[in-house]
Amino acid sequence: MKRWLRKFKEDPKGSVSLFFILITAIVFAFNAILIDYARILAVEQQTEYALQSAVRSALAGHDSELRKYGLFGIEESDAQAIFNEVISANLEVEPDDQYFDYIQPNLEDYSLTASRPLSDEKILKHQILEEMKYKAPIEIAINLIDNFSFLAEAMKSASEFIDIAEAVQKPFENREELLDKSDDFLNGGEEREIGINDRLESFQLNMNSTSHSDYPDVRLYSDIVYHYQTYLDTSVRIERLESENDRLDIANERLEERKRRLEQQIQDLEDDISDEEDDDRRGDLEDDLEDLQDDIDEIEKELDANKKTIEDNNADIEQEQQDQATFKEKAEKKANEMYTSAEGIIRDLEEISNSIGIAKEENQKIIKAIEKAEEQSNENYGDVMSIEGDTPTDTSDIDDAVAKMREEMEKVKDYPYEPEYFDQIKTPLDEALEAFDGVPDILRPVKNNINGVSKSSLEDGHTQLKAAADTARESTTEGSDHLTGERKDFEQDENKEEENRAEAENSNDEIFNELSSLENLITEEVYNELSAILASYNAHAEGIAGGGIDYSDGSSNSAKGAMGLLDSLFSDLGKALLNARDELYVNEYILMYFESAKPKVSLAHPENFEYKNRQVEYIIYGLHEPGANYAAALAQLFAVRFAVNFIDAFKHPLVRAATHPLAVFLAALRYSLMTSLEDLQELGKGEPVLFMSNMIPLLEWNYHDYLRLFLFMNPTTQARYRRIAAVIEHDTKKKLTEHMTYVEGNARSSKQLLFVPEIAQMLNHTGILNGSVEGNQFKFERNAHFSY
Repeated sequence: MKRWLRKFKEDPKGSVSLFFILITAIVFAFNAILIDYARILAVEQQTEYALQSAVRSALAGHDSELRKYGLFGIEESDAQAIFNEVISANLEVEPDDQYFDYIQPNLEDYSLTASRPLSDEKILKHQILEEMKYKAPIEIAINLIDNFSFLAEAMKSASEFIDIAEAVQKPFENREELLDKSDDFLNGGEEREIGINDRLESFQLNMNSTSHSDYPDVRLYSDIVYHYQTYLDTSVRIERLESENDRLDIANERLEERKRRLEQQIQDLEDDISDEEDDDRRGDLEDDLEDLQDDIDEIEKELDANKKTIEDNNADIEQEQQDQATFKEKAEKKANEMYTSAEGIIRDLEEISNSIGIAKEENQKIIKAIEKAEEQSNENYGDVMSIEGDTPTDTSDIDDAVAKMREEMEKVKDYPYEPEYFDQIKTPLDEALEAFDGVPDILRPVKNNINGVSKSSLEDGHTQLKAAADTARESTTEGSDHLTGERKDFEQDENKEEENRAEAENSNDEIFNELSSLENLITEEVYNELSAILASYNAHAEGIAGGGIDYSDGSSNSAKGAMGLLDSLFSDLGKALLNARDELYVNEYILMYFESAKPKVSLAHPENFEYKNRQVEYIIYGLHEPGANYAAALAQLFAVRFAVNFIDAFKHPLVRAATHPLAVFLAALRYSLMTSLEDLQELGKGEPVLFMSNMIPLLEWNYHDYLRLFLFMNPTTQARYRRIAAVIEHDTKKKLTEHMTYVEGNARSSKQLLFVPEIAQMLNHTGILNGSVEGNQFKFERNAHFSY
């Protein structure tokens, strides 16, 4: 064995043959690998081509009814049938005598999955855009928008002016009414015939007067203090008079007694004289009688004088008592009068202080309304105003209208006061109120019963009353001076304003009645069908974008609602023109493939409201009440016409004659409402109307021109795409939820290996082949994806 091995290693005989044998084996093995590898690649390629052909063929069977709307979609069952037929025809070939089955794959399994239905909003939008980028006459829409968007600055000014005027009007009127009321309360007027300042001045005079009435008269409160001691001394004076009367009564009694004695003496003398015969003695007795008579006369005179004094004293006592009662009555009456005045002053000061506080709040509302209007207009119109478009006409009149609106807005922006203005009024009034607050308490005891008030307390109270009156008078004068001296003068023609307001309200009511009368003109079952279809898309009808117009709250609110819709329109216009033309394409698709008939006969003609003539309006608004979609379009038509006419109004003499900003607003409001109603009636007949009769007299727009704007005014949402799908399904009876736009085909094939399967398995592990080896079979799977 060792010898053989050594000979094998060292003997060169046969080495070449062995070498060729080895080389030949390797070459044969490599050829075998190449042959199987080539066959596998060919089978894979043939399967791939067949699969792609089948998938493409499946999509080629799209629904012709949907194609009328520019859409591609196929039901999964139809696609599956076409796919099965095509892939079978390519891969399941029946062999015959002339067929060489060298690379024919064995088709083990195949399937097709369809997805992405047309009802998906993104899919539907994509197909609409693909359809319309070749068909959409967007130049029409762009020209229309150019004719409208050049009004952006004017619309911005109009919107801002209406927002400011509408928001400012009520708080401005409230504030001015409160300031007028405060002025009347302070200085006298309609609210108060005699103002606080005059009443405080009178109060001061009552407290500070140095000239006094005669007791017991009380003309001023200071008379009470001045005469109070006299009043208190009444009893002393009466007592003194009564004492004097008592003394005189005693004196009179003595005089009467003396008189009686003298009369007795006279009687005795008269008897003696009659008995006396001596003349001389008789003469002496007569002289004595005469002297006694004189004494009696003197006594009687003294008695008469004393009686007279007593009578006078009694009269004085009565007068003192009467004066005492009179003073008490008048003093308490005067104190009650001052008490009532003080309470009235306090109430009015509280009322004014409260009114000034509310006026300050109303003033703040004006400031916020102006700031909000400016911010909102910049937000709504910022994008569209940044676009430089072609202006279709001379804009000098519009520029003039914008300048007029801006001028009036600047006047309105001057309406607010600085907050300090109200503080400078309210603070002194509050100080006056604080100083005067205790006055009724001081006066109450005096008015209730002056007898219960001591002289010192009366005098102390008087001092306090004088100080309170002086402080309150000084403070209210300061507040009043600020109120009147720094108050702005707003020139107003109230009669003209009321006339314009009344006419505006009448026009607003007429528009409300006109549009309200359009309800329930027709009945149609089609909306129930559409609603049911929408339910299948898991959607529901949406309302008018941006809200409708509420005519029930006055003309100013209607104006604000109308401009709110225009704000939304210009905001969307700006975004659309800045970002893309997609929305233009979608809008033009709606107008191209769906019906919106030209209005005819009259605004309220029933045919104008029928669904068959109003598919576009249904897609825009999505309302499911018969006639409601056209009514919504008319409401927005009025809104657009109102906005345009509001700008146009600033070239009308009615508006230019007004001087006060709110008067200008009311005049423009009156003109716009009246003119817009006329325009609405003409457009409702299918007639075009002048776009701006005072500024651009040659440019006319019809109903469909405005309809393009409504498509922007009511932004495209997912619900709108669902309504497009619902209308298509209703008209074609084709469910878009069942019509797919994307398919995925799968095929599993195998091929028998001719040579060593292990080599193919090894190649598969290295990643050179993509499949699996089972026995002598190489199996693989392929898929293909296609969509419209």
